[in-house]
Formats: sequence, structure tokens, C-alpha cells
Amino acid sequence: MPGIAITDTYDALLSSTLRNYSRKMRDNIFNKFPFLNWLMNKGRVQHEDGGTFIIEHLLYGKNTTIKAYSDYETLDTTPMEGITVAQYNWKEYGGTIAISRAEKRKNSGKHRLLNLLEAKINQAEMSLRDKITTDIFADITASPAKAIDGLFLHASSSPSTTTVGSVSGVTYTWWRNQTSNVGAFANNLESSLRTLFNSCSAGGADFPNGIVGSQTAIEYYEALGTPGKRFINEQRTLDLGFEVLMYKGADMFWDAGIATNVPETGETMVLLNSEAIRLVVDSESDFITTDFIEPENQTASVAKVLVMLNLCTNNRRKLGLGYGITAS
Repeated sequence: MPGIAITDTYDALLSSTLRNYSRKMRDNIFNKFPFLNWLMNKGRVQHEDGGTFIIEHLLYGKNTTIKAYSDYETLDTTPMEGITVAQYNWKEYGGTIAISRAEKRKNSGKHRLLNLLEAKINQAEMSLRDKITTDIFADITASPAKAIDGLFLHASSSPSTTTVGSVSGVTYTWWRNQTSNVGAFANNLESSLRTLFNSCSAGGADFPNGIVGSQTAIEYYEALGTPGKRFINEQRTLDLGFEVLMYKGADMFWDAGIATNVPETGETMVLLNSEAIRLVVDSESDFITTDFIEPENQTASVAKVLVMLNLCTNNRRKLGLGYGITAS
């Protein structure tokens, strides 16, 4: 029948167009989301091919067999502990894009139909971005278990009472992020930031290389007029797509997704180390789109947009949270 042929043709056209757009959808979500954009520019948006869990290998103890020796002196062959794993569950996000038969007929020309599809794609794209933004910066005391493991779980104001990646911060002191309850920014922000920065390095050379905060928190820092504070060069700013300050070589930026960290008062900053945190995406579920199909009980065509991912850390000690930052 002619109607079926037209529907089949249009569904194939819509499916092909949506699949071709899926990469652009993913890039738009990352590029307009400063924290994820920073991860992507540091090479920390990484793909894995499924599996029951995302596994992070954790090094928490030294090899005590290492020693100075001479000639025929024996070496210690005692098997070493000090290595374990954290395991993270995959988190799934999805939505649908639907076009009714009536919409197809009213937009029966190819370009009119594709314009309609573009509007629906943009709607889905913005909604996905808003949902992921909300969940990644959510209050961990209210965040549902099926949501992404948010930034304030990895860098918590109560690191000794939180479990991350099935590893308990109660049991293991080495699995706790650094914290500082800052208070009035004019009196305390600079010294708190300096201490957090050094504590995250654990006395070594592996310093934080990113600091993300609420807009107000970053503006507090700008208002200090700290000597040596500077904006990064123009080319790097263009690469990242948003304005960035520098603090001791670390990119400092604000993300609109961070309002006030709900369990705390005041504003928030998170010190990041790109070697200690990453966003893992399933290689077969990277903002993929399915074909448009027509359900048997509707005169409409529906496609799904799907992503499977989670935010993971392999070293909480390298992350820091400055919270409770206030005007006075």
C-alpha cells in the first residue's frame, strides 16, 4: 500500500539521519558541559567494552621487599599485599524521539521532515545534557542509586563515612578525599586552597591540574586579586570552549551545574587530578540511536537515544573538596 511504503521510506530516512547526528549530539553534550569538557581534553573520557563492572585497580601500600643490598645478599620474596580493586556499576541513561504519522504527513516534504527531526533531536540533546549535569553534581544523600556516581560522592565532605566503588572510607583511611570547611572567602579561601592543593599532592609532584567550582566560588577567588593569578592563553581558552583561570598551573573554572552543594552551606570547589578520575563510557552505548520503529498500538515512529557510563576514581586521596565558602 502506498501509505506503508511512504512510512517505511520516511522511517529509514529518519533513522539514517539520527544515526549520522549521534556523534554531534555527544560532542555537543561534552563541549557545553565544562567539567566533562575538561575530562575530555585531558583524555579522561575513556571507552570500555562492557563487562559486569567497571574495574579500577587501587595501589594503597608499598612493596616492603625493596632494599639496598650487595653481592650475594638474598632478596625478600614475601608476596606483597597493597593492591586491590574498586568496582563501579554501569549507569544507563536513555530517552526517545517520536514522530507521529500526522506529523509526517504535515511535514511530508523531505526538508520539512528533517527540520522537524532536527528540532526533536535538539530537544533530546538538551534534555540529556540537563539530566547528566543534574546527576553528576547531585546531592549524594538524595541521588538515586541508578544515577551516575556524582562528583560529590568521589570528593565528599564526609569521606570517612562514604563508600565509593564498593570500597569503604570507614574502613580504609587511604580511600578518603581531602576536605576543608572554608568559611569566609576573604579570610580563608586562599590558605584553604593552598592546603588542599598540597594535601592532594601527598607531598609528591602529582599536583591537582583542575579546579571546578560554583560560579560564586570562582568569583570569590577572582575577587582576592591573588598575585600570580592569570587567565590562560587565548588559544587554550578557545580549545576548552570556556574561560579558565589558573591556580598553580591548574585549570580553574566554574560549571553552572554546581549550585550550592546541598548537604552543606556556602559555595563549593573541587580539586581534580586527571590521573585519578575518569568518565568511562561503554563503547557500544556511546549516545547511540536505534532505528525508528512503529509500535503495533500507535501511529507513530519511535527511536531511542542511549548511553551507558559512570564516573570513577582510582585514588580518592588525590581529590579535594573545599566547601562552606561564604561571603563573610
